[in-house]
Amino acid sequence: MKETCFEWAIQIAESWDELCDIINRSLTAMTNLLHSLDLAISPHIVGNYIAEEMVPNSVFLLISSYSTRISNLAIELMQFIDKFRDSHLKSIENIIKWCDEEYTSINSCNINKSINANIIRVQALYTTNQLCLIIKSQHKIISDILNSAINKVDLYILYKSTKKFGVIQTHIEHFHQLKNFKCNNAFKERQFLTSYCTK
Repeated sequence: MKETCFEWAIQIAESWDELCDIINRSLTAMTNLLHSLDLAISPHIVGNYIAEEMVPNSVFLLISSYSTRISNLAIELMQFIDKFRDSHLKSIENIIKWCDEEYTSINSCNINKSINANIIRVQALYTTNQLCLIIKSQHKIISDILNSAINKVDLYILYKSTKKFGVIQTHIEHFHQLKNFKCNNAFKERQFLTSYCTK
């Protein structure tokens, strides 16, 4: 069971590492588009037009183009996120549960083992738990960011062009997160577990 769960966690982490590369590349592209969108809807360009409801057609088309491309990229990336969720999130929950159970039973189960072996096993359990929690947390954050990018670009445009705070602030924060988010691939944890399993 030990080898199965630890190796299972390593395989999930390897899949997550591949997905992190896709996430980071996609978010970089979306960030560039957001910066371009910010320029297109900056107050000194469209601020005066908003009040008069006379946004020039060229500016409107530019804003529409950027917002559509951001949403489309988010939809495409969300397909990868959903696929990962369907393949691995239930397994992650099971591994976390298994780690918790092992913590409670480690003294009685390993009474004949050396103290050093017990310490190493506890480290492996802790690292596995941390790896799973990192992936679970990162998955939640990126899912929230992408949901806002897919469904709430119009709120972002309203906020950036008028600076009105009557919009849902959480979604605006997701756009700020998008610009700064760097996906954690849990490399350190995966490296430790790989070393543990090969000993």
